[in-house]
Amino acid sequence: MTPTLVHQVELSDGIADVRTDHRAARILVRLHGIPLGFVELPVLDGLLTADEIAGAVERDLDLAGHLRRDGLTSPLAPGGDWECQSAGAWPTPASVSVVLCTRDREDLLRTALASVLAALRAQDEILVV
Repeated sequence: MTPTLVHQVELSDGIADVRTDHRAARILVRLHGIPLGFVELPVLDGLLTADEIAGAVERDLDLAGHLRRDGLTSPLAPGGDWECQSAGAWPTPASVSVVLCTRDREDLLRTALASVLAALRAQDEILVV
């Protein structure tokens, strides 16, 4: 198994270089808080450059195609004229459901439940499958 960094990038905040001791990275890519998907990249010499991440986003998630269909250019393109179309922060949902899937892992489930319970509000729910 290859040691893999799990990371996230919010495109509206820009993309920065990532330094890590891992040999691979799995990156959740978001735009205005909305997940677009994952990109997976090898990490060479402890550095994953912003250009490498941007290239993977363009290639693997077809961000440019998605924005083009919306009449926008890519925020990753040099000189792109893309601007945030969001009217502001997304509203907090009325409630959240968290689903934990597990089997024969009582200790891990106990740890996960404690973590999730600490973050949930009274109107939220946890489902254990």
